[in-house]
Amino acid sequence: MILPTGAWYCTFFNVGTADNESGNTDLYSQAVISLDFKIGAGNNGAVALRMQGAEGCTIEDVRIDMTEGGHTGIWGIPGSGGATHGVTIIGGVIGIDTRTRTLGGGGSQPSPLVTGSTFINQSERAVEATARGSLVMVGCHFERTMPGPFFRLQRHWVGQPFDASFQVIDSTIVYQSYAASNTVLDMTGAVGRSFYFDNVYVYNGRRIFQANIPSNSNGWTHFERAALHVRPQARGWGQPEEPVYIDGIRYGDVFVQSTDGVEPPADLQTRHQFPVHFPTWETPGIVNVRDLGAVGDGVTDDWEVLQNAINDHEIVFLPAGMYAVSRTLELRPDSKIIGSHPTFTGITAITTLANRFNGVQEGEPDAPIIRSADVAGAETWLALFQIRRVFPIAQHNPTPPANFALEWRSGGNSLLRQLKVESRTSNNVRPDFIASIFYGINIIENRIDPNHPQRSFGEGQYAWPNKYPNVLITGNGGGRWFTFWVHGRQAMRQETPFLLVQDTREPLHIYHLHLQQQDSRNHAEFRNAHNVSIYNTKGEIKGALLYFEDCDNVRVFGNGGLTSPDASYFDPYLFRFINTHNFLISGQSDTINEGGSNWIGGAFDRWIHANFRTWFPVQDAADGRAAVVVPSEHRPILYLRGNPGYVPFTPVAIEPEQPNPWQSGEAVGDGWRFVDGFGYFYPSTAGFAYHIEHGWLYSASTSFADLWVWHTRDEWLHTTATLYPIFYSADRDGWLLYQLGGTPDEQIFFDLNAEAPTASRYADYP
Repeated sequence: MILPTGAWYCTFFNVGTADNESGNTDLYSQAVISLDFKIGAGNNGAVALRMQGAEGCTIEDVRIDMTEGGHTGIWGIPGSGGATHGVTIIGGVIGIDTRTRTLGGGGSQPSPLVTGSTFINQSERAVEATARGSLVMVGCHFERTMPGPFFRLQRHWVGQPFDASFQVIDSTIVYQSYAASNTVLDMTGAVGRSFYFDNVYVYNGRRIFQANIPSNSNGWTHFERAALHVRPQARGWGQPEEPVYIDGIRYGDVFVQSTDGVEPPADLQTRHQFPVHFPTWETPGIVNVRDLGAVGDGVTDDWEVLQNAINDHEIVFLPAGMYAVSRTLELRPDSKIIGSHPTFTGITAITTLANRFNGVQEGEPDAPIIRSADVAGAETWLALFQIRRVFPIAQHNPTPPANFALEWRSGGNSLLRQLKVESRTSNNVRPDFIASIFYGINIIENRIDPNHPQRSFGEGQYAWPNKYPNVLITGNGGGRWFTFWVHGRQAMRQETPFLLVQDTREPLHIYHLHLQQQDSRNHAEFRNAHNVSIYNTKGEIKGALLYFEDCDNVRVFGNGGLTSPDASYFDPYLFRFINTHNFLISGQSDTINEGGSNWIGGAFDRWIHANFRTWFPVQDAADGRAAVVVPSEHRPILYLRGNPGYVPFTPVAIEPEQPNPWQSGEAVGDGWRFVDGFGYFYPSTAGFAYHIEHGWLYSASTSFADLWVWHTRDEWLHTTATLYPIFYSADRDGWLLYQLGGTPDEQIFFDLNAEAPTASRYADYP
């Protein structure tokens, strides 16, 4: 996409009423994927993309070129169950600006995450950080030729003392040359923000922030950990704090572990990115299940067609539709199931009283709709569809529904991308009806508690049907999960988490974990799980968000949302670590309630925003030592227990399986390349490149020795690096000579087939 002179920006929003055209939180399940933006000259105030959204919103694989014009690459990014992955922004004034439309309070939706992204030569800042919740950037590369800060941390919403910590993980920050003003970040206002760097490499920097975190002015500094507590403004109730804790003891305001002269590993960024050859519906060898006879109407049993497709093909495409299955789909270790988008493509269960899913009998464990292979070195990819758990019995029967969404047992290079998991049981579940119809409870004399219905039921009686978690990760389960979110209303029993990770050793990386509005004591549980990294979390809950027991090597970066476990119903801790001796949690930035506790939602679908004094952000307890409970008025920028180490990755294939001509030639800076005889061009994605004279070109060729390109003149041309500027035109079945020195808007070609070669301009050429 090229923005011509006079264009301003591309904005995505939800159209409302005449009185309320749009709102910052009204955007859900929107995706901007694999688009290139170029802002032309004369657009000095232009913004390429504005997309402040929540659940299900993503920006992925987007390149923004502002080398000729433009101000901001992306203004407002997704959070609250949305994230940004694989963005490249070149030039301009600001790369990403998380401030709101009015440049005022709040910022982007809680806990936005940016992964695997690149920021080159923004004249002011790569990032303006003022998001609600914590802003986490992982696997990013920042580079500039001019001196000055890359990041500016701002605090606008003074009514929320813990909002908006800033965290950078597994990233490189490069100044091309040293200057005295090479301070990586600065802050605005009387009170700034706490921040944390983890495994960050800085080149030619003077310091991270002020004099207390110095860097190597003549080469690399590796910051294994660097945390700074910036004390929030005092409140009427006292002084909020964001200090550093080491092994349960308050350490202080600054904690740094760094080493000069250490260079970053080559895969520091790519380990957090999608593989370049990630399949689409156009990928050679992919099979479309509709071509094999799948119906996708949500009623017809498509199990046999889908299972045969999985058995016979590595890459399977599910076009728009809801594919119903009566049995568990068993994946191969290399299975790659790709949909169109979770809004349009789904897999759901068929189950009735007479024929329960997968033959499960009442009283037996539920069976997964999809089960991956139990292989440590698997390369299983699921992307862009939903798995919908269904409740088979009408009339509000509390019997477990015989199916759950996913049993994940694949490690290695396995990957999930925009996989939505949900349970539709609550559409047919009313706890008052369950109480009266199935258990004979007199609900007039024994009223159901609408805030927590399970408390109204006796021993062995249940308000909700779901006895098993919707997602179980076990065995060799691991890999990388991008944008995993749950909205709520899943009818989980209080002892049932939505996500259970149990008895695992394979590395598991979750990029934005959003869990909210369940009726569970713990929304996600990790039991005997090892090597877990979670990059930003968000919740709206009345139980614990994450519960870890007997785990090791656990890292949780970032948190936000209206999170408050209600002590009247559950244990009053947001994050719980039990017998877990090596872990860290950083950047807790939830929106607290300083007033009276209030319930939100409708009947039997309620969660509480409790006064922050009634609960605690972290519980750290283990046999043999005193338990630690972090005070209510603290949100540690870093809580470090033991020595959690590097959570490894299986090497990710980052190059296309077939060579691409745009990879050839000499890199000349800022992403541009040069091939002798063909000139300068800027490689993009999916076979496209921007040539300095010809504009956009597309090629499926493998080298300049035999180059077919689709030209903006809307024709196919053939040339080579030695033959250029002569082209063969397939449309004219003849030869053309291009006059060197043109521009994308003014190109002159000579028709060499004519008796007397005549010239034609780009605009006149037929």
